[in-house]
Order: sequence, then structure tokens, then C-alpha cells
Amino acid sequence: MPTQLPYVDTHAVTVPAAPEQVWDAVTRYAEQVGFGGPSLFQRALATVPVRGFEVTDQDAGTRLVLSGRHRFSVYQLSFTLESPGNGQTTTLHATTRAAFPGVSGRLYRALVIGTGLHVIATRLMLRAIGRAGVSDGD
Repeated sequence: MPTQLPYVDTHAVTVPAAPEQVWDAVTRYAEQVGFGGPSLFQRALATVPVRGFEVTDQDAGTRLVLSGRHRFSVYQLSFTLESPGNGQTTTLHATTRAAFPGVSGRLYRALVIGTGLHVIATRLMLRAIGRAGVSDGD
């Protein structure tokens, strides 16, 4: 997999929780993320790994990178955490990088990125992780 894929976008959410709580939520998400498996959807896309994503890099507490590929794309989703130092809030960033080779890849990009589905999915994912991080402090 290429080390530096083309940049797609970055989204962020500020979570009213300590960085440790948000990190725990990110790592739990990374353990669960993917499409399940193996499903008809995964076979149609030929996802590698089968679940769709795997942890390929991390700096504990600050950055976690998920990567994968399928017949239409090679992709990375990187989570980074920033805290203003007060220990009460954390900004969680999700950066997507992906390549969409060939004609079918360009069509897939138009479907997923061009329609805004990717933005919706990423924002929902960030909110879910943020909620999990907040609930860890309860």
C-alpha cells in the first residue's frame, strides 16, 4: 500500500472529555470498524483485509491509522487527538487519504465522495466516537 495516498479531507469534533477517554473510544472503534465479514458486500468489493480496515500505524494516545483496499480504492483513515492542555476537552480529527485507480475507481469516487456520502459517514463516525469518549467519563 502506498505510504502517502492522495488527500481527500479532514473532519473534526471537539469532545468534552479527557484525551485518555477519547483515545480509549478511538481504539475500541478501530477494533470494531469494518464491514463485518465475510458478506456479499465484501466479496463484491474484494476488501483487504476482509473487514475493510486494519490498524497500520499508531502513536499511542495521539494517532491511529486504519488502512485497507478493495477493487475500487486504496484508503487510509487517520485519527489524531489534540488537547488544549486543560484535560477536559479533546479535538478528534479524522483524515481520509485514498486513491481511486482506473475508470471504475473514478466512478466509485464520484459515488462515495462526490455525493457527500463520505462526509456524512465520517461525521457520524466522529460523533459516535465522541459520545463513547464522553460516556467513558461517567
